[in-house]
Amino acid sequence: MLDKIKDFINKGDNLTTILIVIGLVIFTIILLTVIIILNTKKKKLRKELDALRKRVIDLKHHEVIMNYTSYDNLKNDPKLGMLVLRWKKEIEKLVREVDAQYSMLDVLEDAIEQNNYQYFLKLKNDFDRDVTDLEQKADKFKDEIIQYIDMASDNRKYISKYYDMTVELRALFVKNVDEYKDNKDRVENFFQSIEHKFEECKNYVKNSEFVEADNIASNIFKDIKVLENYLKEAPKINHIINKEIRPKLKKVDELASHFTEEEFKLLHLDYKHEYQSYLAKLEDIITDVNDFMIDDYDARLKEINDYFDDLNKRFEDEIELKEYIVTNLKQHQESILKVENTANNFIAIFN
Repeated sequence: MLDKIKDFINKGDNLTTILIVIGLVIFTIILLTVIIILNTKKKKLRKELDALRKRVIDLKHHEVIMNYTSYDNLKNDPKLGMLVLRWKKEIEKLVREVDAQYSMLDVLEDAIEQNNYQYFLKLKNDFDRDVTDLEQKADKFKDEIIQYIDMASDNRKYISKYYDMTVELRALFVKNVDEYKDNKDRVENFFQSIEHKFEECKNYVKNSEFVEADNIASNIFKDIKVLENYLKEAPKINHIINKEIRPKLKKVDELASHFTEEEFKLLHLDYKHEYQSYLAKLEDIITDVNDFMIDDYDARLKEINDYFDDLNKRFEDEIELKEYIVTNLKQHQESILKVENTANNFIAIFN
């Protein structure tokens, strides 16, 4: 059998045929490999295109765009009329931009079909960035418009939502009531005030007095945000005051007891005045918090904290220096006494 194969190969024509066959096989393998690689890449790019397509379709069904026509109902609203016109203009622009991106999907698909993968990747990067910008813009409109418009166009829904928010805040208050024990009565009164406004608003709605209902609903929302801010921030503020600042006040008092008025003057420090000044600032913060006026308390508390940190450090350094001086003086005194005693002993001997 081997001899026959050798004879077949040794014939010149047969050898050429074999080489051609081998070449065709190798070419076929290479071609299949290239096709498989290209198909794999094409599948991957199609998958990326499908993901982009889904994002654009989601954008076309975004709440802002889907609720677009409902804004016409508010064009005559005395408070929202001008805002609605501006919003509609901006949303119309958003819709056009989304439609343009949707059309761009065909261009991306053509690039894949024509195996122009580099062009696809370049377009995809720009497309991805543009779609991300549109998503952020749509979400911004949602935050600015949808929630408010929905509530403004339906006062019953407006009040219902705010009532739910109030219930959640009361649950938070009850859960952490110990955190607010110093201001508990005022918080309770605040809740009662909001509940009274709810009743007023419902009566306005019942009587179809929607402008008045919107006004009081707006006030309810402001009250809720004030109360929400207090319930979330007051415990943090009280913790800083009670756990950080007050211990430093106590320490400052203890360290200050090591100094006389004359020593304070030598330090160029009007201690009592400065201490009372920063104590008053702290009391102002506590008063503001209890009045539900929580603004830039971080900076105000930091100023007080830093002051007492610096003062404690200064007192500690001065006390350490003072003790060092006293110790040295004592040692010098003892040395002088020793010299004096030695001298007296010599005098006694010679006498």
